Amino acid sequence: MEIIEMYKSSVDIPFVYRDDNIALLDDLSAVKNIHDSVFLEGYLVVLVLNGNAQVKMDETMYEFQPGDLFMCSPRNIIKNIMVSMDLEVRAFFVSPGFTEQIVQMTNLDFSVYLLDSKHEVIHLSQEEIDMCSMYFTMLSRKYKSAETPYKAYSVSTLLSSMIYALSDLLMSHDISITSNDYTSANQIFQHFIHILKSPDCNMHMVKDFADKLNISPKYFSSVCRKITGRSAGSLINEAVTSEAKQMLRNPQMTVKQISNKLGFANASHFGTFFRRQTGMSPQQFRKKL
Repeated sequence: MEIIEMYKSSVDIPFVYRDDNIALLDDLSAVKNIHDSVFLEGYLVVLVLNGNAQVKMDETMYEFQPGDLFMCSPRNIIKNIMVSMDLEVRAFFVSPGFTEQIVQMTNLDFSVYLLDSKHEVIHLSQEEIDMCSMYFTMLSRKYKSAETPYKAYSVSTLLSSMIYALSDLLMSHDISITSNDYTSANQIFQHFIHILKSPDCNMHMVKDFADKLNISPKYFSSVCRKITGRSAGSLINEAVTSEAKQMLRNPQMTVKQISNKLGFANASHFGTFFRRQTGMSPQQFRKKL
């Protein structure tokens, strides 16, 4: 299975704007011809203005109608993409590193929602649609404008404003996100997310992450529970299981290779972990694909 990196794609996708930090897109017609899986390297936000779309993510099929807003975190795989000919969207991808910079500026853990999100589809009112479209248009115009001494600052400020607006929108739809001050606990959690989401992360024990963060496992666990309401172990296990599923979808990787890549002592230990998390062995999971 070939995996296409959408954010840095070799596919001819007509981006409105793209650089190493952000990509803006208003036409997804090119992806309807992509038959392989699409790997999302950055955070993704999509607003459907017209037409319909259907995608599969984490073995769940999602259908999008006009007015639907969809957000997801990095390192997710989308497949079985189907879009109507009249599809019109406003979408943007933001790199994880750039998102961290914006989150620190806003003092708002917007990325916590994206990490813990089950890729919910939120249906917006016309007023909310107009607001999101306005931010997309402003970002597009600002990025394509001539270079000025304050252009980078104005773009960052605009992105910060958009994150606040999206956070208000999520809370108005009864979707809770953390909005504490950017305390030491928040900084620790952000560092944890950065490590957990890094491509070369092969840790799956609470103690390993705590050692990396130079704090005790007990304090690390309390930080995760304070910010997300979930234990550190459950967050780690979910991320490792998701990564394992993505690798198992690649027939060119053996179970032993996946086990080594994820940092398990051997394939047997990996199999025990995977069965405990999913109720099936890695081989059984592959047969169901």
